[in-house]
Amino acid sequence: MTDFELFAWGANSHGQLGLGYESEQSLLPEKIDIKETNIKIDEIIKITGGGGHTLILDKNGNVYSCGWNKKMQTGIPGGETISKLQKIENLNNIIDIACGWDSSMALTETGDIYVWGSNTYGQLGLESPEEFINKPIKIQLPNFRVKKISMGLRHSAIVTHDGQVFVTGSNNKHQLGIVNDDNVKIKQIKKFTKVLEIENIIDVSCGQYFNIALSNNNCVYSWGDNKQGQLGFDNNKIKYHDKPVKIIFDIDIKNIISISSGWTHSSVLTTDGKIYSWGRNIYGQLGFNARNNYWQAKCVENLRIIKQLKVGSEHNITIDDNNIISSWGWNEHGNCGNGNTQDIFKPTQIIFPSGFEGFLIGCGAGHSFAVMKKI
Repeated sequence: MTDFELFAWGANSHGQLGLGYESEQSLLPEKIDIKETNIKIDEIIKITGGGGHTLILDKNGNVYSCGWNKKMQTGIPGGETISKLQKIENLNNIIDIACGWDSSMALTETGDIYVWGSNTYGQLGLESPEEFINKPIKIQLPNFRVKKISMGLRHSAIVTHDGQVFVTGSNNKHQLGIVNDDNVKIKQIKKFTKVLEIENIIDVSCGQYFNIALSNNNCVYSWGDNKQGQLGFDNNKIKYHDKPVKIIFDIDIKNIISISSGWTHSSVLTTDGKIYSWGRNIYGQLGFNARNNYWQAKCVENLRIIKQLKVGSEHNITIDDNNIISSWGWNEHGNCGNGNTQDIFKPTQIIFPSGFEGFLIGCGAGHSFAVMKKI
């Protein structure tokens, strides 16, 4: 038995779990057979996914993919569904990966970005007549290095080393945070364009139709759709922000180390292992036992000290300081890995085979992964 195993669960209608078959749902964690790949499970550093595809990154800068490929989002030419993980060729020295609904992005150690998949809404930042890009293409950017990348449903955002944010793609819900000279919303942008209202940004996270960004002085900014309170503002009064606005929390949230956004909710993780969330809660994605939306940030209760947080479209996964993996939120496809399809309104431990503990987690819109380490 190897010291590490890779498990997957949730939606698998496009083979996005890498299990070798397709199914509507996988209710419990199932081990992925990686014998036919060159993946070393203990070298995996990130797992992420889109609507029906998955990307896996290892510490050597290699990227593997599987799943829905109708729009070439796996980076493997042909368009056929990929039900087992395959290495994306000619993509090297990668340090980060991101997925939109049907598009993908990778960041190199030199600060360059590669994109592939659907560019129907300009989300790849390519001023190209081609709707689908079947293999990774390097984006030609001005003279700056990229350090962070993120993708939403149909838009993308990047952060440069000097703290600037650039965006591209659909702007139908103001998610780009850019207006024209007459202060009117621009419907769509097909190349990465600077967001003028913020600076000194160290991270950005794209939701379905919105974004949150973290500055180097622990401030969080948001813009785009606020129908569910996902921007951190009263959604009964403010339906959207067309430019970035600083969130004024009514509780003291110190030392944020990561930000995450689902389709319609937002979360931050702090250095002391606490999670604060706000936005839509119809499926329990905020970890509260009520179907009400909460535009004001609340601390997620019933958690130990959290080391890792990953957010899907409407569900969440964590690893705590005891290496226990928990989940909550939308569970229609078994995304939460607890053996049924009932939504979960408070953090609940996922049961894995005995003798293993959580090492690394990842998720797509409705599917989830865990690297487990033998104790």
